[in-house]
Parts: sequence; structure tokens; C-alpha cells
Amino acid sequence: MTYSEALEFIHSRPRLGRKKPGTQRMEKLLHALGDPHKTLKFVHIAGTNGKGSVTAMTSNILRLAGYKTGQFISPFILEFRERIQMNGEMIPKEKLVEYAQQVKAVVDEMDARDEIINEFEIDTAIGLLWFAEERCDIVCLEVGLGGLYDATNIIDAPLVTAITSISLDHTNLLGDTTAKIAQEKCGIIKRGSVVVSYPTQDKDALAVVMERCAALQVPVILPAMGGVEILDDSVLHKRVRYGNLEFTLKLPGAHQVQNAMMVVEIIRQLAGKGFPVSEETIQKGIETVFFPARQEILSEHPLILLDGAHNFSGAQSLEDTLRRLPQEKTMIIGMLSDKDYEHSAQLLARQCRCVITVSPDNPRALSPEQLAQAVGDSCETVIPCHDYEKALNLAKSQAGETGAIIICGSLYLASSMRELLCKKK
Repeated sequence: MTYSEALEFIHSRPRLGRKKPGTQRMEKLLHALGDPHKTLKFVHIAGTNGKGSVTAMTSNILRLAGYKTGQFISPFILEFRERIQMNGEMIPKEKLVEYAQQVKAVVDEMDARDEIINEFEIDTAIGLLWFAEERCDIVCLEVGLGGLYDATNIIDAPLVTAITSISLDHTNLLGDTTAKIAQEKCGIIKRGSVVVSYPTQDKDALAVVMERCAALQVPVILPAMGGVEILDDSVLHKRVRYGNLEFTLKLPGAHQVQNAMMVVEIIRQLAGKGFPVSEETIQKGIETVFFPARQEILSEHPLILLDGAHNFSGAQSLEDTLRRLPQEKTMIIGMLSDKDYEHSAQLLARQCRCVITVSPDNPRALSPEQLAQAVGDSCETVIPCHDYEKALNLAKSQAGETGAIIICGSLYLASSMRELLCKKK
């Protein structure tokens, strides 16, 4: 099996592929592979928004503290191997091939019994095999979708469970209220762990978190907003004091302050479980984290900001940043049809002088014309475009040297545009 054949095998699997919800097939798959997860310790992270940032900051701090740290994320931006990292390095291609072959042998047998393993379950199995072989000290494990029936929920009680901001997304799968979605997310909470929750969690979601934790006698840490002070509040970075800890947060967006507060509390909980970390390392870990396509600055002249947020809550966070940018703004936006695209696109378009609509590389994508119609009268100029490079050149001509270009609406779009911009650099 070559690397390209390994990827072909992985991507050929069903995206969901379950006749009924549950982790039983994942249990059988991992048991046949030697139960690699049983040898590992975890921080398990679920939520609608922010789980990627919390995973990235937590793993960066632990790595800098000298722990061999696994990191499993979803989705990837430029390359599949971004999903599975250790100490900031992607899984080697030859290792991915080795584990894909092992997994395929078991999957073929399960297929014959009509026990269909999906793509994300295979991703998770490959990651766990590598982390176990490398004897990682700790793994930061990001949930793929929901929580209760997610492939990552195969693990026993993690050292810490993190529940980031919960809002409406994937409502066709998880439920149409924040309380229903929270039930799914909180399915990862297990007796023997400790939970760190988002500081300003939606009240209905927080009620579910508290109820689940009370039922399982799990302690809950809710970072106090009264304990945080913003010392320097520029649009693109913030100087923050949280308790006696000061750090510069270079991930834009007001929500990142609360994500960072969660991370500090996660690390403090880990200290009592055999993973002490100095405050200097916490500070450095937050300040040096790199997280592509989350309000990422790709250029300053003109300002080019790339954001993969794909739901209304993410759009609200981006809109807050856009309101504070003094430049005239030109936006390139592409969205999927199964998202709340009308409200999100209109909210963001109101902050821009020109909107260029494109189509993300995905079968569920809206056409540029459909999205342009959804934007409606929210912006002075709306231009559908069918070519990314033409859209980028048009945006640059609109923005000039003093304007700002915003690229947003989908991680699929962010991945393609980031690759194009990096090549141009």
C-alpha cells in the first residue's frame, strides 16, 4: 500500500456510515487492533466552537513542558496528516501507511459481517495506534461530531474533559436546541474525570453540563469572568491577566480569551494528576500556539484574514472582529447548503463594502449565485465568482493597499484559499 492508496482507502469509507448510533463497532475495531487506547491518558475536548483552539493551546503547553503529547484534531486544513500529530509534528507518511494496512485488514473482515466502519472511525484508530506505539505521555483528543456516539468516546474516563462553547450546528444530527446538542456533547463526561466548561456557556447547555456532572459525581470547573482582565485590547491580539497569570493572546477574537481561560484551568487540573506545568510554560504555550484558518492573519498589507468558521455562532465571533477593524472590508465567502448560511452571510456582509461569493470544494456547497442571492441587500456590492484566483485578484483590486480582505464561511474554502495564498507568497 502506498501513501496515496492509504488516503484513497480512508476517504472511500462512508462519512457517517452507521445504521444505528453507538460505539460498539469502534470497540470491536480497536479490540481487534489490541486496544491501543487502553494504554493512553487523555484530555477529551467537545463543543460546537472553540474545541480546536482549546486542543491546540493545551497540547502546545504540554509539549513545551516536556511531555510527549499526542494531538488529534478534526478537520484538517491543508493535509490529512494534520489530524494526527505528536509534539507538533504530523504522523510520518510511512507510519500512516503501516497503520492504514492494519486497520484495513480488520475493516475488511467487519465489512463482510455488515459492520460498516466510517472514515472518522478509521482516522481515530490510526491516531490511537500511533500514539500508543510512541508511548505518548498524554493525548489531547478532539471530538469529531457530537460526543456521545463519536468515535473518540471509546476511551475510558479522561484526566480532564473540556466542554467548549455549545451552540446550534449539525441540527439534523444532534438536535434543534442547545439543550439537545449539549446532551450529545456531554456524552463524553465520565465518572472519574473532571470537567472544565466554557465560562459563558449558553444557560440551557450549562444546565445539561451541570446535570450530567451531578449525576456522575464529576467536579465542574467554570472559569470566572470576574477573574480576567484585558490589559491591552487591540483587534488582532490581546494582553490578558487571568488570576496571577499574564499572557499575550495572538489568536484574534474575543472568544479566544475564554478559550484560553479554559486552557489554563485544564492545565491546572492536570497538575494534580501527575502533569505539573510552570506558569512560564503556560504563558509561552498560549503565546506561541499556531492554529491555521481561525481568524488567521495571512498578510498585513493588505490585511488578509482567513477564518473557517462555518456556523452562526462562529460568524458572530468573526463579525465582532470585523466591526473593530477600521479598514474598508472586502469579503470572499463560500458556504455549504446545510448550514445557516442566510443569517451568517448577511451578518458578515453588513460589515463589508464588497462581497465576492464563491463555492467551496464540496458536494454540499452553495453555488456563488445562490449565496449572492442570500446576501441580498446586506452589502453595497455583491459579485458571484466561479474561480478562486479570480476572486482573490478581484478582492485585492477592491481592497487596495489600505483595505482588508476577509476569506470565510467554510473550512473547505479556507483550506483551498490558504493553499493558494501560500503559493503566491
